Amino acid sequence: MIDKFITDLKNEVFIDTDISIMTPNFEFKHADEWDSLLALEMMAHFDTELGIKITSDQIKSATTLKDLYDLI
Repeated sequence: MIDKFITDLKNEVFIDTDISIMTPNFEFKHADEWDSLLALEMMAHFDTELGIKITSDQIKSATTLKDLYDLI
């Protein structure tokens, strides 16, 4: 299930990040494309695609993709 989550994030949010480095332990804030706009895109993705509202504080406290997955 986490693999589909990561693939969806790659396709919808982390468009410029190589999927081969996007493992559950990937520290997403180290992605070259990470910035505040991408954080907003991630919040929108969670809301529209997963039906879950996440806050900027939740994103700030998350380190890895697994941390984000655990929010759902």
